[in-house]
Amino acid sequence: MPRSYQRKTTIGGWSEKSLKAAVDLVLKKKLSMRKAADSFDIPFSTLQKRIKTKNFGPPSLGCTPIFTKEQEYDMAEHIKSLAKLFYGLTPLQLRQAAYDYAERNNIQHNFNKELKLAGIDWYYNFIRRNPSVTIRKPEATSISRITAFNKEEVTLFFDNLESLMEKYKFTATTIFNMDETGISTVQDPGNILAPKGQKRVGSITSWERGKNVTVICAISASGSYIPPVFIFPRKRMDSKLTRNGPPGALYECSKNGWTNDEIFLVWLKHFSDNCNSTAEKPVLLILDNHGSHITLAAFQYCRDNHIVMLSLPPHSSHRMQPLDVTFFGPLKAAYRRECDFFMKSKAMVKITPYDISDIFNRAYSNVASIQKGVSGFSATGIYPLNPNIFSDEDFYAANTFCQNDINQNNDIITVNQNIQNLTDSTQELQQSMASTSHQYPTTSNMSPSVIIPAVQGTPSSRNSSVTIEEISPVPKTLPSKVIRRKAAKQHSTIITASPMKDKLIDRERKRQMKKSKEESGKIKKKQILKKPTVSVLKRKKITKRKLLDELNATHDSNLSTSDTDTDILQICDDNSDDDVDDGTEICLICEERGKDEVWYRCTNCGFWVHAECSDADSPTNYVCDICNRRLRMSS
Repeated sequence: MPRSYQRKTTIGGWSEKSLKAAVDLVLKKKLSMRKAADSFDIPFSTLQKRIKTKNFGPPSLGCTPIFTKEQEYDMAEHIKSLAKLFYGLTPLQLRQAAYDYAERNNIQHNFNKELKLAGIDWYYNFIRRNPSVTIRKPEATSISRITAFNKEEVTLFFDNLESLMEKYKFTATTIFNMDETGISTVQDPGNILAPKGQKRVGSITSWERGKNVTVICAISASGSYIPPVFIFPRKRMDSKLTRNGPPGALYECSKNGWTNDEIFLVWLKHFSDNCNSTAEKPVLLILDNHGSHITLAAFQYCRDNHIVMLSLPPHSSHRMQPLDVTFFGPLKAAYRRECDFFMKSKAMVKITPYDISDIFNRAYSNVASIQKGVSGFSATGIYPLNPNIFSDEDFYAANTFCQNDINQNNDIITVNQNIQNLTDSTQELQQSMASTSHQYPTTSNMSPSVIIPAVQGTPSSRNSSVTIEEISPVPKTLPSKVIRRKAAKQHSTIITASPMKDKLIDRERKRQMKKSKEESGKIKKKQILKKPTVSVLKRKKITKRKLLDELNATHDSNLSTSDTDTDILQICDDNSDDDVDDGTEICLICEERGKDEVWYRCTNCGFWVHAECSDADSPTNYVCDICNRRLRMSS
């Protein structure tokens, strides 16, 4: 049936409400069945059948669905379960699973047997019959984020936050969150209006690959903002980069445009000047555990300026960082709109790093509202403090895959035990057969721990129905064959706590040792790659000079043609077109370049040689040794 089909009859024009009213009058014996059918425009046979079967639902038209309501309900629940595990099915995968489900359960269907797919009409009708399932655009989520966002890590964070709240009595004006985000000189143009049916629709951008600039933002639980800090990928700062930027913003530079230890320390000073932290009114700073945030210099500065730093659980900023939850999304959308407006208001003008601060300022001013700051801290349960903001459903994926790991380890232990039991039972069986050759063991004599797996194709396995979970199973973790060295797992920590000082001192010591080793390694590498001295070059040239003289002497004694002679003739051929001129000359004899040296040019082939390599007293009428040899061979 085409999806644009228009009904041509009024069959099934009655509603569920009219059916229930007619049935009520018939059961109360106020109207006969025929009069009730005529009064409510319901066919007599339909009303009679519905009363007999006690089915008072809406009219059902068209073909009977291939799967029953219970089967489609199980499919819908399985689809939702896979989506919660971040392994959601695409429409094509659902159609493949529906075909396999019908085939393996011997359900009569009219699906495409060549493609082994359910029809597209079945898919749309399935979505219509199961409104709890719909098509969604998923957010890309890494494996680290899926497994790291678990109940243990989140509980540890809220325990640390609760202890700090009890100790320092932080208010909404003294709780801040900071994070970095990246903006580019190439914008995503988004959707535009274009002619219908046109194959290619384009929109102008500045570059094919833009430059990324890092912006550090900070926001409080009361909705106040710290002026941002820009980090440009360059060596030296230019005042033009600050043109029309946000008021009070700072501008820094780094080699790759990312934050580092020095820039984070600069930002801390900028943050301290704007938040006005004192001993009586300390400030709580919540941030991720990036390496540049956890340094000895940052620890000492925060302790001296009454700033308490608390790190979030690793790989959980997409759910627990207020800036990521409510601010950065609208900010980047507004920045893309401003970039698109900039490109389309000026013909053939590119966005450069000098325009970023101006464009970002317009987007930042439109998005930075008090409500976004307040809702960001409330949605993450930081302020007001709500440790139960996340339910067990939010940890469903992490708990499932962790349970798979536990079950897998238990399965390995069980398999090992079964193998040992099977070995013991085999030895007992051999002993009993040796003692009584005419007696055979029964099943009662065998070890109860030995489990004989069922063989496929038995009547019991053929009669059992195949579930949708077997057709499209939940992925299970595979055992790791190679044990790799892993870094120490990070957790939510109070960075400015006293126990962290010893760890930071040890980390700084290791960093300095590594830095000194790298510097010493660079010095050794420079010494190895250092150019040879003049005496070495002279010795090398003299050696090649002797080798060429010996070659000429050998030719004088034996004028036979060889492969070596042919190669030399090809080398000296002036008519060759495959010579590459790279702007520098190479000595024909020693094959070395040289600066501030005397060169002689062969009057025959035109190649250059060093004066020391030529073994000639004057460049007048100089002929190289290779040309001399060629002349001897031709004569």
